[in-house]
Formats: sequence, structure tokens, C-alpha cells
Amino acid sequence: YANGKTKATSGDIGLSLNFHLIKTVSFDMPIVANFGYTNFTYLTNNANNSQAKATGINYGLGLQPRIFFGKHFAMFINLAYSGINYNKFEWSDKYVSSYSSQNNQTAQLKGNGLNLGLGFLVSFL
Repeated sequence: YANGKTKATSGDIGLSLNFHLIKTVSFDMPIVANFGYTNFTYLTNNANNSQAKATGINYGLGLQPRIFFGKHFAMFINLAYSGINYNKFEWSDKYVSSYSSQNNQTAQLKGNGLNLGLGFLVSFL
């Protein structure tokens, strides 16, 4: 039996498309569209090794204005509507390989909302 601390992990892979509304030497204003695949795992670390796993999609649409300070430095603001959708969770432990299949139960997790961020860019080229 593990230390009793739960652990949640996830990973995403996707495609990001940028359509540049305005592009100058010191300013860039792209519309950014994202779409991809995501997975999620929750481990309870209890004596039964209980866990939940799910896969789904992630998506987003937003503006990401970038201000350049010379050739190698920039900052950006991210203003986007983003979401994630897990259609089916699978629960299992060391005794039962899939509670969801045995009990004909499904669970979904969906979330979306405003994503606001600030970041900095460095170019080594």
C-alpha cells in the first residue's frame, strides 16, 4: 500500500492554427484556434490500487497579441475561450478491471471558460 497520497496526471497533444490579423515588425495580432486529444488518470494509492482513467478532446479559440522588443524578446497576452471534454471515465482496481462495464455506469467531465494569461518569448535565432 502506497503512501496514501492521491495522484492525478494528464497530457495533451494538439494542433494550433494562427491567423494573423495584424503583423508588423513590433506587433502581431493572431486569432488562435486549438484542437487536440487529452488523457487523464487519477490514482488513489490505496490498498486496492483504485484508479479512474479517461480520454477526450480539448479546444480553444482566442486572441494572442504579441509585442516585440527588438529581434529576440517579446511579450504576449492570451485571451481565449477554452474547454475540455472527457466523455467516458473507466474505474478499476486490483479486483475489478472495469466497474463502468460491470455496472453499466458512465461519467463525463466537461469544462470550459475564459483563459487569460501573460507570457514572454525569447528567440535564439
